[in-house]
Amino acid sequence: MKMKQVLAVLLAVSMVFGAVGCMKKENGKKTKENRTAVEVPKDIWEPYKEEVTISTIQNENVAIRWDEGDDYDDNPWFREYKERFNINVENEWVSSDNATKINLAIAEGDIPDVFSAKAQQVKELKEADMIWDLTEIWEENASDLLKSYAEKAQATFDSGKIDGKLYGIPQLSQGAEEDMLCVWVKKDWMKETGIKEIKTVEDFEKLVKAIQSKHGKFGFTETSDLDGMKGMAPAWGAYPGIWIEKEDGSIEYGSVQPEMKQVLETYARWYKEGLIDPEFTITDAEKMFQKVLAGDTGVSPFSSYFVWGVGPDSIEQWGVDGTYDAFPIPTATGEEAKVPVKFANYGYTVVSKDCPNPEAAIRLMNYYVAASDGEAGLDAEMEKKLFNLGTIPGPFRMFDTEAEYKRYLKIQEALPEGSKADTSNWGRTAELWSKCIRVIEENDAGGGGEYLVYGKEHCFNEVGALAREKNLILEDMLWGAPPTTLSKSGSTLDDILKEGFTKIIVGEKPVEYFDTLVGDWAKAGGEKATKEVNEIYGK
Repeated sequence: MKMKQVLAVLLAVSMVFGAVGCMKKENGKKTKENRTAVEVPKDIWEPYKEEVTISTIQNENVAIRWDEGDDYDDNPWFREYKERFNINVENEWVSSDNATKINLAIAEGDIPDVFSAKAQQVKELKEADMIWDLTEIWEENASDLLKSYAEKAQATFDSGKIDGKLYGIPQLSQGAEEDMLCVWVKKDWMKETGIKEIKTVEDFEKLVKAIQSKHGKFGFTETSDLDGMKGMAPAWGAYPGIWIEKEDGSIEYGSVQPEMKQVLETYARWYKEGLIDPEFTITDAEKMFQKVLAGDTGVSPFSSYFVWGVGPDSIEQWGVDGTYDAFPIPTATGEEAKVPVKFANYGYTVVSKDCPNPEAAIRLMNYYVAASDGEAGLDAEMEKKLFNLGTIPGPFRMFDTEAEYKRYLKIQEALPEGSKADTSNWGRTAELWSKCIRVIEENDAGGGGEYLVYGKEHCFNEVGALAREKNLILEDMLWGAPPTTLSKSGSTLDDILKEGFTKIIVGEKPVEYFDTLVGDWAKAGGEKATKEVNEIYGK
């Protein structure tokens, strides 16, 4: 309470009065004044006659590549907003801990005009009557392209609605490919073995042993979070970490299904035989990447994040022929393994009721998707300035859930032409393409991540495209905000399972311990969570 009172006093002291319809900085702090709405142009692409100023926030990001003189408050995106729409975007703050700052702002009843919120925050803001019902505002101001993004992912888009009204605009994701796991194999070491494909778990084990006999300290990677095991589990028809629909229509947690026994039994054997990193229990993703780059192993079941942890450095060390190829998860059942995908959404764009021109936020979202798709009429220099920056749009964005798939097809089709390919009107894809080409034609390791994702045979998105085209993507049945028990205890429940799975793998417990573990999970809240999930989704 004392902290709240202190903050209230500070806010009161910082308030000043001035011209209507604007915001300004005083002593380095932005203050919102009594504002009135300005006239809204009928054409959604037309600039406002009077300047509109809206406040937002930014995530501090060390990866942003600023041009000289640019910063969070003055950058290509903000200048484009002003030039094209006469919308002046100002940051209330820039922080590496926006979750805490947003919660505090909500508690104080003093939120930015536009920002990205989590599902629970959207609910809290709606109940406090602090944000706009955007239903009609969306319909009247969203471009056809922006609406098409929403229609492709209707279930995700609808997760931003409360009682049928749109309060948070989901930013969506760039496709199921972002959340997939594959088997990464060092290209030259695999070539030495003479093995050309990994269709079955037997193929995988044979390859791992063949590479280990000549190279490295262990067969393949694993982390303390069991990321690799979770990704390999679909080989046995098991889907840990997501909620799945059973034959009777009920929804159950994949981590506690009987198929997990086969996964754990095999992993326990592999650990005993020395195939799995013996230090995996104390190895996080970053340490795992270091081991890969040190040549400790040549096989890694892992997600697309692998390319950013390993891609550039692997090419710098070993060249394009010594970097990594991506392969689909093999099968232990004879049926192709499905790829589990969790609910993917980067956040919900919300607009404060104190913002007199809420439609301005949606019009900036229109610009983002047009620029991304190459429909904003930008020249190559401006496209590079915007999309090579590293990020900024924050809440003023929405993603095409087919983006990764489209980029893969476009880049692969243009590869034979090399740098002579016409990439005009490619939008964001043009910059990704140029990085791939610089690797291929100039051996520039800086584009190693993009090269491993899009620009080669056996790239990561080849695996994703195959899963999409064969209808092998299995979506998490929990599609939106988690129920109460999972919100409060979900991580604890997963920790119970992770600890138990680890004990089985390292041999501290027999595989039969799985049944005891499932019982412990149910008593700790798993049973209640399962009931809540089924109630929410009408099962």
